[in-house]
Amino acid sequence: MRALIASLALVLAACGQTNTAAPEVEPAAETAEAPAAAAPQGEPMSTGLMGGMSTTASGDVAALTINADALAFTNADGEQTFSAPTEFLGIVAPSTLIAAGGETFAAAAPSSTATRVELRRLTSAAPERLCGGMAATHVAIVYAEPLTGLQLMVFTGADAPDPNARDSAVCAIYAYAVD
Repeated sequence: MRALIASLALVLAACGQTNTAAPEVEPAAETAEAPAAAAPQGEPMSTGLMGGMSTTASGDVAALTINADALAFTNADGEQTFSAPTEFLGIVAPSTLIAAGGETFAAAAPSSTATRVELRRLTSAAPERLCGGMAATHVAIVYAEPLTGLQLMVFTGADAPDPNARDSAVCAIYAYAVD
């Protein structure tokens, strides 16, 4: 009888036990890839022909057409003088600093009514005349909505205009209006 009670106690004990061991988790696969960069915020603008309003927007840059992936410049005779391929970087507020310790886009642009700033990287060498003889690397398209005019701010330096940029400087500002 003792053997039967001992056997019954073992069976009952076995039935009452639960598996408290943590389930096995397969280790996450490690990747050598860097995290993907965040997608740019907003959409790149496109315009029809914009005529130059400032004295700086003359000669080879007298008019401008903005495409989603390029800036096309035209002279006063309506002949396209050059196209500058661009990469859309995103939209920032006019109150954003251009560089560390610098001024904002709104303060640097000739228009105090700006509501939108679109940043782009120039993906190939733009003519040096676009930036007063220096190599242009980035542009900011500063405008208000609805679009009646805009300022094209051109930058030199390796860094995109940004509050943390150390190597970024305005080299030219052009003003254009809807033709």
